[in-house]
Amino acid sequence: MNHWDELIAIVLAGGRSDRLAAESSLESKGLVPYNGVALGTYVLKALAASRYVKKVVLVGASDLPGPTDLRVAPGERLIDSLVIGCEAAGRFGSRGLLVVSCDLPWLKGEAIDKWIEEAPYGDLVYPVIPEEVSKQDFPEHERTFVRLSSGRFTGGNMCLVQPDAIEMLKPWIDRVYRARKNPLALARIIGFGTAIKLLLGQITLEGIEREVGLKVGLDVRVSVTDEASIGADVDRLEHII
Repeated sequence: MNHWDELIAIVLAGGRSDRLAAESSLESKGLVPYNGVALGTYVLKALAASRYVKKVVLVGASDLPGPTDLRVAPGERLIDSLVIGCEAAGRFGSRGLLVVSCDLPWLKGEAIDKWIEEAPYGDLVYPVIPEEVSKQDFPEHERTFVRLSSGRFTGGNMCLVQPDAIEMLKPWIDRVYRARKNPLALARIIGFGTAIKLLLGQITLEGIEREVGLKVGLDVRVSVTDEASIGADVDRLEHII
């Protein structure tokens, strides 16, 4: 059963402060070209091909080619851009939100739909990809993996979220984003006990859901997926050269 339909996608295109944008002398990571096409354009086309995404809000990179329903200027920080995007999405009514980064050039509509169909219902749902799947599909792509009791996983670059959950998430989002490449820093955010379990590879996916949910006061779910393209982001020029 699909718990998510009639979604509004919020694409965070980034700003000049992003390292890849700066290295490319562009105003946004979403405008960085790959095979002659801007990174963000791949994402917009994938969202347009999704059966469940009904509206697309682009935050930043106003001149990015690709289909959108609304374009708004970004904020100074990630959390600012997310809040701006959520407020803009409210113009289309109270629907579930799909928040996506702009740097997923291998993303396809079919991959988005498959994950959405697999995803459980919750206030916040975040995808993780098993290490073996990620390395099989993108063997040359460097990723950060977290060791859990059931294996090693890397995170995706999108999430499903209920609109009324954003206010409670705001204090945490910027901290988590800054620590996203550092498993121990992420663990410290949700507690020392979690950090120890993470070091020992003893924490479970259910444990992460429980610990994070208690911290933020929301129903947080982690969804394992074989769709590696939703986590194959571009952080450095060598990823696409």
